Amino acid sequence: MVNEIEMFRGDSRTLNIVVKDAEGVEVPLTGAEIIFSVKLDAKETEYEFQRKNTAANGDASQIEDVDLANGNFKVHIIPANTLDMKIREHSYDVEVTLGSKVYTVIFSKFILNMDITI
Repeated sequence: MVNEIEMFRGDSRTLNIVVKDAEGVEVPLTGAEIIFSVKLDAKETEYEFQRKNTAANGDASQIEDVDLANGNFKVHIIPANTLDMKIREHSYDVEVTLGSKVYTVIFSKFILNMDITI
């Protein structure tokens, strides 16, 4: 599946994301609220964890606005985000809000593997 994330429980991970339109052109996201969300299953109401940029009441340690004019940002996953999660396939998405418009720019699998050293 496209945009699938696979990582080990309790590890750090930085995801470099560039949002592009159907023609492959970077989408300007200046001023956008960006939220990265992980759930056990897409139908669940509770989040395993979320990461937000400053505009969405988060901060740069969660989502770093690298070059929003060209649709570029980084999502920082820290060990505490996944340490207590179940080892299995989860669902995640990235939602962007620009003014009154809301877009889900990524929806895919978030696969969490068991690690040996914790």
